[in-house]
Amino acid sequence: MPSHRLKQLLASFAVASYLLITYLLIYYLKNPELRNQEDILILLSVLSSLYLIPVIIFGTTLGIISTSVLIFLIFLVLILETAVTGYLLFFIIPLVCLVFLLLIWWGDKRKEDILLSHDVEMEKNIQRKNELELALKEKSEAVNSYFDRYSRFYNLRRVAEDFATSLQIENLGRVIVERSLSFVRKGDVCLLYVLNSDGVQLSLISSKSLIEGEKPKMKRGDVFDWWVVKNRQHLVVPDVDSDYRFDVKEEALEDVKGVMISPLLSHGRVIGVLRMNSKDKNVFSTDDLRLLDLISGLAASALANSLLYQQTEELAIRDSLTSLFIHRYFKERLKEEHKRALLSKSSLSLLMCDLDFFKTYNDRFGHAAGDIVLKEISNTLKEIVKEDGMVARYGGEEFAVLLPNTNKEQAVKMAELIRSQIDSRKFMLRNEMTKVTASLGVSTFPQDTLEEEELIRVADERLYVAKKQGRNQVCSNES
Repeated sequence: MPSHRLKQLLASFAVASYLLITYLLIYYLKNPELRNQEDILILLSVLSSLYLIPVIIFGTTLGIISTSVLIFLIFLVLILETAVTGYLLFFIIPLVCLVFLLLIWWGDKRKEDILLSHDVEMEKNIQRKNELELALKEKSEAVNSYFDRYSRFYNLRRVAEDFATSLQIENLGRVIVERSLSFVRKGDVCLLYVLNSDGVQLSLISSKSLIEGEKPKMKRGDVFDWWVVKNRQHLVVPDVDSDYRFDVKEEALEDVKGVMISPLLSHGRVIGVLRMNSKDKNVFSTDDLRLLDLISGLAASALANSLLYQQTEELAIRDSLTSLFIHRYFKERLKEEHKRALLSKSSLSLLMCDLDFFKTYNDRFGHAAGDIVLKEISNTLKEIVKEDGMVARYGGEEFAVLLPNTNKEQAVKMAELIRSQIDSRKFMLRNEMTKVTASLGVSTFPQDTLEEEELIRVADERLYVAKKQGRNQVCSNES
C-alpha cells in the first residue's frame, strides 16, 4: 500500500490532470481548425492515461467510478461539440474532481480506521495467544512435575519392594547400590558401608562402579564417611579439593572429585552409610542429596532387618561364651569341606586342641575365671587362624580347627603356632599370674583317611597321644 504522503501527491497529480484535460477540451471546442488534428487527440489520450495511473494504484471503487465519469464527459464533449458544453464542463469537472478527492479521502480514512482496528484486534489476539501459550506452558510444567513426583514415588515403592526381597546382607547390599545408581543417575560409584557393633570400624558390604575396570579402594571408609557417622548428618561435597573442612591429602581420592553421603539410621543409631562418588566436580546438588536420603531411609530399615537376621543366625551357630562356632555347625562345615576336597582332590586338615589341666583352674579359681580363660584362648585361636579356616568349640575346653586346602606340613606349623601362643599367654586370676598349656592332634585328608568321621577320630586319638607324652605338644602321626 502507498504511504499517506504518496497518496497526497498522486491525488494532486490527478486533480492537475483533470484541470488540464478540461482546459484542453475547451480550447479544442473554441478552435474548430484543431478538431482534425490528431495531436490534440493523442495529447488528450495521454493525459487521460496519466490520470488513470494513480486511480489504478489506489485501486478503489470510487476511483473507477470517477474515471468512468471522466470518460463519459469526454465522449459527451466530442458528440455535442458545442461551446456551451465546454463552458459547462469547466465548472462541472473541477466539482467532480473535488467530490472525487473527498470520496478518496473518506475512503482512505475509513480504510485506515479499519486497518487500525484490525491491527488492534491482531495485537489483542497475539497477546491472548501469548497468554494462552504461557498458561499452557505453566500447565505442562505442573503436569510434568506431578508426573515426575508420581514416577519418583512409584519408583521408590518399587525400590522398597526390592529391598524387602532379601535378608542376606550380601544380596541386599548389591540391590541397594544398584538401585541407588539407577535412581540418582549422577554418580559414577556407589558404596555401602556397615558400622560394626562397637562403632569403631566401617566395613564395605557392596559397591558398584559405572567405570569399567574400576574397583573400590576404600574398604574401611575415609574422612567423609566418618564425618557422617559422627555427626549423623548427610553430606555433599561438590569439590573435594576446595572444601576446607576436610584434609584429603592422605586419602586415596585420585579419581574422586565429588562426594555425596547419607547416613543409614535405625532407631536413632547409625548402622552404616550410603555413599556416591563422582570423577567430575560440581556434579551433585542438594536435590540429589534428598533423593539419596530417601533411598537411605528405605535401605536403613531393610539393612537393620538383615543385620538382625544375621545376628539371629549367628546366635544359632555360635557359642554364647566364646563366640566360636558350635559343635553342630562344625560337623556341617566338615561335611561340606570334605565333599569339596573329594571333588577338587585337594587337602583338608583338622586340628583338635584341648587345654591341659583345665579342671584344676576351675577348681582353684572358680568357673568365672575359667570362662575368662576360655574367652582369651578363643580370641587367640581366631587371631591365628583368621580367614584360613574355621574355629569351633567342640565341647568344654576342647576346640576344633578346620583348615581347607591345607596339607599335613602346613597344618603342623599352624598347630605348633597355636601351642606356642597359648603357652606364652599370661593370665591374672585373683591377683595371681598364671598360664595354661594346650595339646593338639593333627589329621589330614587324604594322607590319614578318606572319611570325614575318621578324620575326627584320628585327630582325637593323636590329641590324647600328645597328652600321654607329656602335654603341651603337637602330635601328627601314629607314634
